[in-house]
Amino acid sequence: MLAPNKTPAALADKNTELSVRLKISEEQNRLLREENQRLKQVEQVLQQVKGELEKTTERKVLLEEEVRWLKAQYYGRSTQSTDAAEQNPDQRLLFNEAEVLAPGALPAHRDRARSGARTEDVYEVFHAPSVDAHRTRDP
Repeated sequence: MLAPNKTPAALADKNTELSVRLKISEEQNRLLREENQRLKQVEQVLQQVKGELEKTTERKVLLEEEVRWLKAQYYGRSTQSTDAAEQNPDQRLLFNEAEVLAPGALPAHRDRARSGARTEDVYEVFHAPSVDAHRTRDP
């Protein structure tokens, strides 16, 4: 039958204690499952934020490179600051029309091309009578 030290009251107390322990462990188990679900959601958000951070970091690096390039373009050595005469000796004559039109202002090989005959030829083209003035009308 029953063990000598196991009375029905002692067994009922033991049963009550075990059922309370069972309820506590089930509650703890439920709380752990909820915490696990919450942590999974936090981990998903963390992965999304890491992806966004990586994209933002890449964009930041690209923008910094662009800023460096733009600063180099704006503050760097300008193409206009180079001596144009070094690149092309005739380039300095582009905007000096008065000097170009003056005799002897051009280099020797160009002076020959603009001899007096050439000037006279140009004069004749602009001051020649109109072609229509020489035509005769047929009656």
